[in-house]
Amino acid sequence: MSVITLDIERIKKIKDLVEEVKGICSGERYRDLSVFRERFHNQEQVKRVPIIIEFDPLWLAGHLGFDYKELVMGNSLEVLIEFQLKQKIFHHRYIPDDTIIKPEINTRPTGIPVVDPFGGHYEYHFNTGGWHVLPVMNERSELNKISLPRFNSDEYNIRKRETLNRFNDILDGELKVNY
Repeated sequence: MSVITLDIERIKKIKDLVEEVKGICSGERYRDLSVFRERFHNQEQVKRVPIIIEFDPLWLAGHLGFDYKELVMGNSLEVLIEFQLKQKIFHHRYIPDDTIIKPEINTRPTGIPVVDPFGGHYEYHFNTGGWHVLPVMNERSELNKISLPRFNSDEYNIRKRETLNRFNDILDGELKVNY
């Protein structure tokens, strides 16, 4: 079991951001958007198509004052949570699209890849803003480097539970956490 240290000042800031996000999410704007989007997805008659705007995570991180490298490669859940909360607030304030902002946090935000089960590694090119998968092998003679992935549901469930517990400890159960 690893030792976890919490950034108390950042957690205080997170609590304030959580309250702001909860207030945003309970507003009339998102109730109306939910009805509109549901009607659209049910193929009912609507006057327009929903428009969703998403930002490049590298740009958004810099714009919100985060070091994207720390965000992606770091181990600070507090930084990850603060970034997502500020992202929601920024979107609400400045982007009048049809995105429905929800009172929830993801353990792995969009733009950060998952681990390759076949042993490949991801490398982020900070100058171009893109992820590249490094190959497991470069020559046909290296074919023996590839093995079938081991899927152990017990290990996965333990890691999932530990991750969810860490997020919930920081958020104090105030927001839903998606794994």
